Amino acid sequence: MKSFLKRALLVLVAAVTFAAVPFTVFAGEFDPTVPADGYVTYLDDGSYYVTVIEDCPDVGDPVNTAGSRSTVTKSKSTTYYNSSNTAQWKFTLKGTFTYDGSTSQCTGASSSVTIYNTAWSVYSKTASHSGNQATGNVTMQRKVLGIVVETKTRSLTLTCDKNGNVS
Repeated sequence: MKSFLKRALLVLVAAVTFAAVPFTVFAGEFDPTVPADGYVTYLDDGSYYVTVIEDCPDVGDPVNTAGSRSTVTKSKSTTYYNSSNTAQWKFTLKGTFTYDGSTSQCTGASSSVTIYNTAWSVYSKTASHSGNQATGNVTMQRKVLGIVVETKTRSLTLTCDKNGNVS
């Protein structure tokens, strides 16, 4: 009977000890879904950016009539994800271009930020255009108790070729 009680107590102690020890199940490396015209930039700390180029929904398809310049507007967005795969913020650059088959020119650029995690705020944001390019820069800061604990800077460029292809 003593032997049975010792074994039962040993099994109970082992079960409680095993249940109290944390363990992690690895399901494999996270692979974010990225549209065909997008790409992922991984950072050393496990965070990453997902960047895509999109048509602007408020602007119609470009129309090219003989002898005239056509206009195209596109946006490039980069979304910052922390190492837990949670979107923190998105920076968007919008560029408007004219082209005629011989040359292209950027006629306007603007930028905007969407914040998903309110610990982040915009430190600085710019948009400019020159030649056939639109360029945008953003610096974001994450604060805890009013103290900056993380800063991320990102630059985006949109370039239009002579045929209105924007990359």
